[in-house]
Amino acid sequence: MVLKEGQAPWAGIVTCADSRVPPEWVFDTSPGDLFVVRSAGNTAFDDAVASMEYAVSALGMKLIVVMGHSGCGAVSAAIEQDPLTPLLTQLVQPIRAAIPQGLQDLPQAIRRNAEAAADTMVSKSALLASAVAAGDLQISSAVFDIASSRVTFL
Repeated sequence: MVLKEGQAPWAGIVTCADSRVPPEWVFDTSPGDLFVVRSAGNTAFDDAVASMEYAVSALGMKLIVVMGHSGCGAVSAAIEQDPLTPLLTQLVQPIRAAIPQGLQDLPQAIRRNAEAAADTMVSKSALLASAVAAGDLQISSAVFDIASSRVTFL
C-alpha cells in the first residue's frame, strides 16, 4: 500500500517507551506495517486501548501484541518501594496490580505485567472482547530481550 493513501497495519504493538525497544526494528517491518502505542511499562491505559479499538474497527487489524522488555525501568520502579513522584506513582499503579505482592524477580514481574496488560485490553473493551470471541482478533503478550534481540511470546 502507498503510505499516502492510508494505512493497513498487520499488527498493533503496545510496548514500553524505552528507547532500546523500537518495535519496527524488533519486528523488521516497514512504515505502515505496525500500529504502535508506547508508554513506560507497556500498560493498557485507556488511550492505548482506545487506539487499538480504532485499529481493529477502522483498519481491520487482526493482531495485538503487548510487549514488555528485559530490564524495564517502569516494572523495576513498581517493585521497589522508593518514593516516586505523584505521576510516576500513577503510572506504575497498574504494574503493581499485575505483580503479586512480594515478587522481586524482575524478569518474572515483566512477564506478569505484559500478560496482565494483554488481559486488560479485553476487560476494558467490549469491542476488542467481541473481536477476540468472534475469532477476528488475537491478543498476545511477549517479552523482548534487549541483550539477544529475541522476542518470546508468552
